[in-house]
Amino acid sequence: MGKLTFTGFIRSQWSILPPLVTADLTGKTVMVIGANTGLGFEASKHFASMNPARLILACRNQAKGEAAIERLQNETKYPSAELWITDLMKFSSVVGFADKFEKDGGRLDILVENAACAPTEYDATPDGWETTLQVNCLSLSLLALRLLPQMIQTSEKYATRPRLVVVTSEVHFWSNIEKSVLEGNEIYKTLGSKEYCTPTIMAGRYNDSKLLNVMFYQELNERLSHFPVIVNGVNPGYCYSELRRKFTGVRAVFDRVMEKALARTTEEGGRQLVYAAVGGAEDEDKMRGAYISSSQVSEASDFAIGPEGKAVQKRLWDEMMGILVKIDPRLREISDKPCWLTRSRKRRKQRASPPRRPHPEPNEGSPLSHSYCYSSAQRYAKNNPSQIHLPAMSENDSRRGDVPADVAERLRKEAGRFRILIIGRANAGKTTILQKVCNTTEDPEIFDSKGNKVDLATVDPSGKRGMHDINNELVFRSNPGFIFQDSRGFESGGVKELEAVKNFITKRAQMDKLREQLHVIWYCLPMDNDRLVTRAEEFFFNECGTGKVILIFTKFDGFVVSTFGKLLNQSNDVEQAHALAQKKAIADFDRLRPGLDVYKHKYPPKGYVCLQDMDKLQATCKDLIEQTSLALDDRTLIQVFVSMQQSTAGLSTKYGIE
Repeated sequence: MGKLTFTGFIRSQWSILPPLVTADLTGKTVMVIGANTGLGFEASKHFASMNPARLILACRNQAKGEAAIERLQNETKYPSAELWITDLMKFSSVVGFADKFEKDGGRLDILVENAACAPTEYDATPDGWETTLQVNCLSLSLLALRLLPQMIQTSEKYATRPRLVVVTSEVHFWSNIEKSVLEGNEIYKTLGSKEYCTPTIMAGRYNDSKLLNVMFYQELNERLSHFPVIVNGVNPGYCYSELRRKFTGVRAVFDRVMEKALARTTEEGGRQLVYAAVGGAEDEDKMRGAYISSSQVSEASDFAIGPEGKAVQKRLWDEMMGILVKIDPRLREISDKPCWLTRSRKRRKQRASPPRRPHPEPNEGSPLSHSYCYSSAQRYAKNNPSQIHLPAMSENDSRRGDVPADVAERLRKEAGRFRILIIGRANAGKTTILQKVCNTTEDPEIFDSKGNKVDLATVDPSGKRGMHDINNELVFRSNPGFIFQDSRGFESGGVKELEAVKNFITKRAQMDKLREQLHVIWYCLPMDNDRLVTRAEEFFFNECGTGKVILIFTKFDGFVVSTFGKLLNQSNDVEQAHALAQKKAIADFDRLRPGLDVYKHKYPPKGYVCLQDMDKLQATCKDLIEQTSLALDDRTLIQVFVSMQQSTAGLSTKYGIE
């Protein structure tokens, strides 16, 4: 699985690594699991140089831990490193460690889960699990979930963005778990059984455990989408390490040769852990759920980020939680917190969950109902009589809400279909918006600029980060009156992606035919993170002045959840926080929005909307449609916008504008 060839691996190992990234950790708490030697120790030394208020080295062995503390103090002069003991081979030790920190630990800003083992033969822990699975996966997952409440509380109390770093490896590309195992509902149980763990299986067990690590942090990241905590995974590369100290025979000889030829130093490997913990500060959103390699955001294996892997990932999570809640009942309390560890599309109904703004029932089954769009256009025409005249509707047309058929046909021939560019950051909910607009749950068909259908597998948004072909056209078969064009998240492609968007908009604006121009731009800003406006928005609203832009604040429910948490911290009154959260969130946003930098730039948006609870069936984009219609100032465009709401069976038989 994946596309990491051995040649690519060698090239990566020989690449020149960036220097250590640093940060001011004054007042913050850093915890490194597996810190007495190797990468964990080197990372701890780097953290010590950044002046944290507390630096906790979590180790298994008291004597080795004390030696590591003494060595760290001698080499860095950092005086206050703390030694905490936990044995990942014993769930009871992990639970005790978490209980102690919950009681005495206070804030937690950075958690680096580095501990791992790589036995070559089957060996069971005192808890009865295969050692690699328990140490590398289950125990570290249990510890992360137990410490998560402290990280969330830290983010709320100190207005920071804590980070949880899971140390994985590029060897996850070479995991070879059988398909029959991955398709089952007891993956951990099967992988951990003595009968399954043959010598051949155990030879690749470390690789398999690193794949499970990737799937854990990816799933946890998705379940924390409404919280400021940043979860990511880091590949330190192939380094000199005691991890392989139990290798014997030919494998040990081969490893020694590999180390001399390819291995990074432990300092270079530790440097990667530090980057995952404090790097990317200029745009922290790109660090969410990221796979980091060679001090940059990279991409995990095709399997891990593809649809098949995502399905396995969810089953793994469900099985893991079933295992862990039996070990530590506190996890059930944590997972039952409002919106904690529940996927955004499958939230449980909680008495104490933040209130939601009620949505009206969709009019005529779609937010793009004919009468609604026509009435919006009529309101604009009434206020701008010199700019536009809409033809009168007959009595039958009025009842149906349609533009007269002859007018609609003429407009379709003149202007083709209504063309919308939707842009913004990754994970802003853009696909959901398009589906709601078109009243469908289907995926769009994708066509290149010549009208040729594109294989979805080659442009799967979950599998392709970075530069995306903005020239591709997205069309929903059930509502082909619209052409959507989409740029992937700006944070992935950086300057190149921004320039590509600018050039695309400029090129479309210069086209002579109305059908080839962009008719409106929808710019999405997710409200489930602290940094609402970034340099990408500064660039766009200063440089891209050739289109009508509607600013869409997505995931407003995340803002409500954050407000609920703050109110709860202030009063400890769940009912009161529940009652006030929605109203206060709206009031806070109304005060915040006018002062946003996007309104101070050269080309501010023409309108804005807030979208909330888009995962719910009854959610609509009615406000977005109204704002879009009001932003249009061209007679033909408004009539096109209205006419495209009608049944267009002829268009659905063949893609492309004749």
